[in-house]
Amino acid sequence: MVTVPTMAAKDTKSGGAMSDAANPFAKKTLYCQKSNRYIPAKGAKCPTPNDYCQTRTSCIIHRIDKGTLD
Repeated sequence: MVTVPTMAAKDTKSGGAMSDAANPFAKKTLYCQKSNRYIPAKGAKCPTPNDYCQTRTSCIIHRIDKGTLD
């Protein structure tokens, strides 16, 4: 799992920086390799907790969900 940092994006119409509401990377997200989607970092829950996942032992989302993150 990878944490996606906040990225500065440009609004192509005005040439300026996008507002936080328009920027999809403005809030921290975690990437789930199994479901191939981004999960909000705050209160992260495994989207497929009952399915086999080859990265589960090193998955930050799974560790946050189970409360085992130190």
